[in-house]
Amino acid sequence: MEPNQKKAIRTAIYCRCSTDEQWQGKDFNTLESQTAICKHAIAMKEHEHGWSLGQVFEDGGYSGGSIERPALQELIDEIEAGNIQAVVVYRLDRLTRSIADFYELWRIFEKHDVVFVSATEAFSTDTPTGELFLNLLLSLAQWERQLTRQRVCDKIAERSKRGYWNGGNPPFGYDYSREEKLLIPNKKEVPIVRNVFELIAQYGSPAAVAKQLNTDGISTKSYVATKQDGETKVMGGKRWVGQNVTRLVRNPIYKGIILHGENEYEGRHEALIDVSLWEKSNKALMEKTPVQSATRQRNRHEMLLKGILKCDHCNKHLVPKPAGKKDSDGNPYLYYTCGDINKHGKKTACELRNIPARAFEEFIIKLLSELGQHPDVVKATAEAAKSEHLEAVKPFEAKLRQAVKELDEVSKQVASLIDMAKRPEMKNLSGEFMAEADGLGKRKSELQVERQKLQMEIDYRHALVVDENLICKNLTEFTSLFDKLTFEERSELMNLLFKEIRVSRFDPEKDVQPCDPEVFVTKMRTAWYRVDLRMFSKSFNMKDLIGNQKPEPEVRNKGKSGGEGGIRTPGGVSPTTDFESVTFGHSATSPEKTNMNGV
Repeated sequence: MEPNQKKAIRTAIYCRCSTDEQWQGKDFNTLESQTAICKHAIAMKEHEHGWSLGQVFEDGGYSGGSIERPALQELIDEIEAGNIQAVVVYRLDRLTRSIADFYELWRIFEKHDVVFVSATEAFSTDTPTGELFLNLLLSLAQWERQLTRQRVCDKIAERSKRGYWNGGNPPFGYDYSREEKLLIPNKKEVPIVRNVFELIAQYGSPAAVAKQLNTDGISTKSYVATKQDGETKVMGGKRWVGQNVTRLVRNPIYKGIILHGENEYEGRHEALIDVSLWEKSNKALMEKTPVQSATRQRNRHEMLLKGILKCDHCNKHLVPKPAGKKDSDGNPYLYYTCGDINKHGKKTACELRNIPARAFEEFIIKLLSELGQHPDVVKATAEAAKSEHLEAVKPFEAKLRQAVKELDEVSKQVASLIDMAKRPEMKNLSGEFMAEADGLGKRKSELQVERQKLQMEIDYRHALVVDENLICKNLTEFTSLFDKLTFEERSELMNLLFKEIRVSRFDPEKDVQPCDPEVFVTKMRTAWYRVDLRMFSKSFNMKDLIGNQKPEPEVRNKGKSGGEGGIRTPGGVSPTTDFESVTFGHSATSPEKTNMNGV
């Protein structure tokens, strides 16, 4: 190279035009016009600075609000490969309208020493003044876009206030008149809409109404959609489902109202339904499908031992299930029912079948109140539970280490291939080379996803590690604190202490009294049960600890309301049979005579 000869700068042109701008045909908004202006800007720098045109990248019909554009991504690939030293655009907003996106692109430009030039805005990033103008103009482009969005929102709000429909696909029962700029009734669909409202008002079942519509051969509203390339497609015209009916009935447009946000305005269109029928239908719909919180839907009766109890006969979970009968307050009697019974019905040969929920929960609570008097047991329980949770993390940590190791190796191989591809002698890459590069790239992406998933698993399991202070506080002060805890806190405490609790029937005349320190026998109502407590800690004999407590006298049945004149509740540890061991907790009356929710 001669001393006065400038180093050649390979320049790329990037052009973008949105669909609306192409359709409107504004000056210098077509891709061809942008390219012509950019070529002229390069020609002016060709002699003095050694600029030469390398390639033109065009994105037709793409918004500037995102960088997910095919030609732009191709341009970035070329820059990262070292093939581009300068980028020229017709105007800054052709590259992007977002400040955040621009800085992402600008970091790529800076990393690879790429000059950025706007042909019509007379600046270049190779000067401090050019960088200042760059940030200023980008801010103005973002401001202009937000201002346009705000104007559109204000226009929609104003149209709503005046009673105009704001567009979209016309609701079932209406068509849109471009001449009148109003929704007008569809004579064939209007009777169907009125029939739907009347049926919902009478029965309140969207699924049943949808089934009837399908039986009558009535389909949802169909319309023609036009794609960006001008292609048309018929949409809708499908079978009704319950959600379609629900959306129709809840839409206030049928009573002559335009809804904008939370505000209702009187519409200029004709109402298909009178207000009284609309309100009656929506009231019936709400009564049929009341809105409930997610927590209440999962455990609506607040069953404390849900997910912990198991039937020892069938090895199935005992699931919460309310009985058909109710107490004097209208609350159903609650039971934990064997999963086999719940799934296959009463004919299932399960010996346990079900247990009274509140009585059994009270039995477990009484055991815990005795357990809380022994701090050494509390500490052992916490340490054992913590150890078990941490042990569960180890396999995931091993997999994560392996994934990170492989990811490092693959990343090095990818970097090596990229360096190799940049060499002059590798100008024409073989198909085998490209296939290997493609395979490594895919494997790298897979490993990155796997690493993220494994890290999420580890973080989740670390969050489950038992808090010893929480257990100590709740158990050592169990009697005074338990009633003050929320249901969620009580449930969490149970799950921290018990792996599972297995329950089976027990016959005192035939079965041998269990010797296992974690197995107890108790009588509830007229039935005997064997209860196997599977706790996290096995370093103590719970039965010995509790058995040393002074027995309290039993409270006999004298009435129907509890206390000394009502049911017998677990009052301390009371031997109730001639067995060698002790038994706990009684409920001596049947659900027909006692409010089990209060036991």
